[in-house]
Amino acid sequence: MKMFDNKFVFVTLLAVFMVVSSQVCASGIGPSSMEVKNMFISGSADISVLAIDNETDFSGTYSDGTNDDYEDDTKSRVLLTYGFDVGDDIIVRLVLNKNNDYWDSLQGMEKLDNLTADIRVYNAYFQYRYGIPGIFGTKFTVGRQFFGNPGDLALYFGPVDDFNLSVNSLDMLRFEAERLFGFLGIDMFVSKLNEAATFSTTLRKRNWDTDLVGTKVKAEGLLPGTTLAVYYYGYYDQAPDEKSVDALTLVGLQLGGILLVENVKYGLEFCQDFGAKKETSNSIGSKIRPSYNGNGLLANLCLKSNPINLVFVDNIVSFTAAYALGSGDSAVTEDKDEGFWSLNPDLHYGDIWWRTVTGLGPEKTGSTGLQNKQVVDLVLTNEFVVPNSEKRVTVSLKYMKVQNVVVSTGDAVATLNLDESKHDVGNEIGLIIEEEFSKALSVGISFSQFNPGNRYTYRDSVVKTGVFIRLKFDHIFGEKKSGVLWPVPDNLASIK
Repeated sequence: MKMFDNKFVFVTLLAVFMVVSSQVCASGIGPSSMEVKNMFISGSADISVLAIDNETDFSGTYSDGTNDDYEDDTKSRVLLTYGFDVGDDIIVRLVLNKNNDYWDSLQGMEKLDNLTADIRVYNAYFQYRYGIPGIFGTKFTVGRQFFGNPGDLALYFGPVDDFNLSVNSLDMLRFEAERLFGFLGIDMFVSKLNEAATFSTTLRKRNWDTDLVGTKVKAEGLLPGTTLAVYYYGYYDQAPDEKSVDALTLVGLQLGGILLVENVKYGLEFCQDFGAKKETSNSIGSKIRPSYNGNGLLANLCLKSNPINLVFVDNIVSFTAAYALGSGDSAVTEDKDEGFWSLNPDLHYGDIWWRTVTGLGPEKTGSTGLQNKQVVDLVLTNEFVVPNSEKRVTVSLKYMKVQNVVVSTGDAVATLNLDESKHDVGNEIGLIIEEEFSKALSVGISFSQFNPGNRYTYRDSVVKTGVFIRLKFDHIFGEKKSGVLWPVPDNLASIK
């Protein structure tokens, strides 16, 4: 599929939208002023501390003191958002991030002239909005933005809860429509992942860029308490000749909502790969372009109790069960890649396994995927408010089990057992205690242990202790705040 065709269709739709909007504005219905108002500054500061043992080799320290891979580190991240409105229909946002340093006092204080080089701009966009209140609304956004939601299977760009407290974003043109016909939403975008630096007299007509396009259609309320969504995402690593193009298309279906009663919710997602890889040689030397044929599945169920009075305190107990499956490539058919490829997912399974040991994979843009993995993840949570205060305490018990779908040598730990009957990657147990001292400050501590399975030759447990702190703030210059701020998650349990 040619990238030009996708861009042409999308840009045509954007042009139609802008022409219609300009005509509406000219008729006097559009923005009435260019007043700058509703300025605000908001943000968060996160600190993540961990101590972990045996993460690199699954083998304990020898009696002579060697082979010790114990590690302890501290990372921090500051996110600062500045925004304002222009008139009633245009918003402007800027998000700055700094998380370049580990804590190290001997290196001295950071110099201000170096500080500017370590601050990254992760949002810089303006958004034009038009709609009829209560009927429909549209948004046209240009610039660097976040996209998706934490925990997405296929595509997410934003703050990540890994140990490095990473942040990523996209340069994109984006069009959104809401409440069409009272229930329908559309989200379309064109993005540039990489602008190739090969512009020259001889090569200027050749496309070496890496592009990302997508469309998502969402319907709410077709069935009571149910949301249905269908998406299409296309990744194109371009080349002058078609056989050298890496073209991956993801088509997915999402279904979620309330299951019978208000306190029981579910989510289902299925994603199928299409497209073709770059031309390569097979085992007999013939040229082939393997096709993408993998798929992924997510299923989630959450049960939440009404307040239960235990020891004079109202407790809310919840239980969440998740199942995730990504197909693996058996390599029997060289003209097909049956492993599931995602684009830039944000899957969180296990405190140790996902973040610090082998993780998930692979994918296209540097995040973690679900290929060749089958995961069961269980979480039991109790939340209560401390008597005579506003302090909220959350205690979570976690269990995670992961297996390979097919035997693979792709895991990060080198000491593998290649017996084809050995699929057990391991299991993990964890305890997280978080206290919310106020709406602005949360502190938590985690204890976890990953037990390697028969997939590995060495099987000593990996043990980790973590501490996490989050400070949030929001200051408004004026009487009110408008627009959509990037949401800082309220639940600190995901930051470890």
